[in-house]
Amino acid sequence: MLVMSCTTNETSMKWDGIYRQGFEQNDFYTLDGQGPYWLDLSEASVDLGQFATDAGGRSAHTTVKISFLGQPAETPEFAYSEKYLGQLTAREVLSVASLKDEIYWEMVEAFKADSSAVGAEAE
Repeated sequence: MLVMSCTTNETSMKWDGIYRQGFEQNDFYTLDGQGPYWLDLSEASVDLGQFATDAGGRSAHTTVKISFLGQPAETPEFAYSEKYLGQLTAREVLSVASLKDEIYWEMVEAFKADSSAVGAEAE
């Protein structure tokens, strides 16, 4: 299923999607709706500070459209594992663009609706 959400080169895969980082949230969804994955950006040289929304305290967050080269982690190291499909480790960020919160949430709701419809068809 991961192959459908990305393209590959020799060692890493290219991932395109939407990402929201905030208090106890590190959600990445592919553009075709797979996710959420916990996204680890610690190995990539990227500063998302310019995209941060300072809503005060635990409401501060970053919401972006992002492309990166990375891999699924063999041993996930994230919290709240029941919430995520797995962990992706970004090695190199290729592009980042600001994404309005409203658009992010509309996309996530559409992904959830599509996955619910697929589940209902299978029954």
